Order: sequence, then structure tokens, then C-alpha cells
Amino acid sequence: MNKEILYNGSRFPDYIFKKSLSCIFIEFDFIFTDEFLMAFKFFLDSKAISEITVQNIEPKDYFFSENISVKELPLSFKKSACVIQRQNYIDIPASFQMLVETGVIHSTESEALFCLFLERGYELAILGLSDVRDIDFFAKVRIENMTGHFRMIFPEKGMPENFEKKLSENWGNILQ
Repeated sequence: MNKEILYNGSRFPDYIFKKSLSCIFIEFDFIFTDEFLMAFKFFLDSKAISEITVQNIEPKDYFFSENISVKELPLSFKKSACVIQRQNYIDIPASFQMLVETGVIHSTESEALFCLFLERGYELAILGLSDVRDIDFFAKVRIENMTGHFRMIFPEKGMPENFEKKLSENWGNILQ
């Protein structure tokens, strides 16, 4: 994995970026929709970004790292990340979308611009942006009610105390 991207190697609910960024939360599966990908394309086009990198982190034995053309979004992303194909990781055809537990998406050209962290276990994608004004590109795709989102993740007993504490410590300013 490229060491210059904004991801710091931690796992959510720890803070996952190398520096303080403006962040929004998006539902994990929504990252793979045309609606999100068009908002993402509009943002990337405004920054003159022509290529993004999509990388798997977990599971470790599943190697996936592909550069994707922004010009052809959403089709280029879906062809790369969503098409079911033969894998070395498992015996049946699958896609990045099906296999990724954690992953990152970042600009190939300007790695400090943004980092999109994927965390399937909490059904989240966390978009870290270096410019707070860029949040406006994603106003319609962000999770508005994080409390409601975590109630769905922990439906039986609610959020574990240690999770709630880490969430507050690391993300409190964003969740308010």
C-alpha cells in the first residue's frame, strides 16, 4: 500500500487518517451506486483528477489494487470493482465489492486531496477531505443520522460502551 495516502493504517472506530480532515460518513453499499459515483465524479472533475486507485486492505490474502479512469465513471468503477470474475483468493468468481472488508480509494495524482475508507463491518465508508468546502459535493449522499445508523449495526444491545467511547473520542466533532 502506498504510504503517502491519507489512511494511517488504523481501524474504525479509531481515527483512520494521518491528519485532521473534514469527514463525512456514507453507507458502505452506497459507494457502489450510480448516485454516489456521479457525485464523486463531479468532485474529482472539479479538482482535475483523472485517475483514482482502489485498494483492498482486508482480507489480507485478497490482493486488489486497480487504477480507475475518472473520465468514464461510473462505468469504469463498476467494471473494475463490481464485475464478478475469477479470483485467486477463493474458488468461486467474486468481485471487489463482494470481498472487501476494509479498503481505500484515493487519488492517484493528488494523494493528500481525499481518502475514502471502506469498513464493511460497520457498514460505513468514511470520506476524509482536505478542504472543508468539498463536503458540499456529497451533501445528498452522506449519512445524516449516525445514531440511527449505529442502532442498525448494534440492534440487540446497543453500542458497546468501549465502542461508544472510542467513537466519541475520535469522531465526536463530526457526529454532533
